[in-house]
Amino acid sequence: MMFSPTAVAKSALRLVAASAIGIAALSAGSTASDAAVFQFILHDHPDGALANPTYGLRLDDLYGGNNSDFTFSFDAPGTDMTLLYDDQANTVRITGRAKGGIDTGSGYDPNNLGFVDIDFTYRSNLVTDGSGTFGQDTTDLGLKTTNHDQNVATGNSGSITLATGVWGAGASEGDVFTLVDQSNGNFSFKLNNFDDHRLGGHSGYGGPNTFVGWGWLNHWAQGGPARTHVYSSDWLFTAELGTPTTDVPEPAGAAVFALGAGGLAWMRRRKRVKA
Repeated sequence: MMFSPTAVAKSALRLVAASAIGIAALSAGSTASDAAVFQFILHDHPDGALANPTYGLRLDDLYGGNNSDFTFSFDAPGTDMTLLYDDQANTVRITGRAKGGIDTGSGYDPNNLGFVDIDFTYRSNLVTDGSGTFGQDTTDLGLKTTNHDQNVATGNSGSITLATGVWGAGASEGDVFTLVDQSNGNFSFKLNNFDDHRLGGHSGYGGPNTFVGWGWLNHWAQGGPARTHVYSSDWLFTAELGTPTTDVPEPAGAAVFALGAGGLAWMRRRKRVKA
């Protein structure tokens, strides 16, 4: 899979941080049953309909009326997007900072561009998809929501907040927009490493190391009335499974060695990847 040098550096730093967390948990005496949160590092998908620029999230008409295409990159400098799958709570949380605004077709409108903070959780109708088992297998791993639930309090929902940047058309830093999932009649979100969704023709992608996440959303200003589905509003990103998991409890010293060696090997492999 090919990433920019910035994306590679972000991935390496996050893997080291994740390893440190895992070491601390093992040192505290946690067991394999406790290690149930799988962290994915998120990247832009190469085949977004409006690319370039590439992006991982599209939310048209986010503010300022209709006919504005908004996209948000997960790989731009200063961004940090992750997906956390908790197989005990049976939730998927997509969270972090992205960058974007009004997409002009070759870049972004400088009067509508900045960072945004995203926090979205799938907590309803989430099932595993594929023959593999998280924590045991590396292929045929998948998750999907079988239907959508637009109950903001208990369903699949979250928010996107305008952070630092230049926001025009009456918007400003701190504005919050509600996000809910939207079904296509069969599912509202998928994440897997076997469909290679829309990766055909993009060299360097695909295979068990490349996960794709995609699905549909709806959005409106927080506190305002809910809207009918806004087209287009959807996730489309690639992902790496970046957090080491431990199936068998190990002494803290052995865990440090295993995670440290694995992290160094991972970083060496990344240095050989061309941007």
